[in-house]
Amino acid sequence: MADDVRDMRSLIDRYKSNLQEAPVESSEQNMSLVTQQEVLLLRQEIELLQNSLRYMYGDKDINHMNLGELQSLESNLEIWVHNIRSTKMQIMSREIEMLKNKEGILKAANDILQERIIEQTGILDVNNYY
Repeated sequence: MADDVRDMRSLIDRYKSNLQEAPVESSEQNMSLVTQQEVLLLRQEIELLQNSLRYMYGDKDINHMNLGELQSLESNLEIWVHNIRSTKMQIMSREIEMLKNKEGILKAANDILQERIIEQTGILDVNNYY
């Protein structure tokens, strides 16, 4: 009977260890499939972008593009134009802010110089009375 209990525990232990290993293997396989699919999609996207760049730079004749390639190129161009305009606006906003800061500094310096002129002319006027 003790042997039966030992055999039963051994069987349960083996079952638990196999149960724990099985999901790991299947999840690793699933991850591998997902990764392969992502790699395939990225390769297709890279190829599409490379073709778009070739067409844009005149390496390929745009008249030989199919509808899907033309739509993709149009979509990419719209995205690029949006990104360029957004970056341009950010740069212009920073430059405007810098110019406003510079204007404030120059106004402050101008006020200080005008006060000095008033002080010096006031001193000259006082000296002229004596």
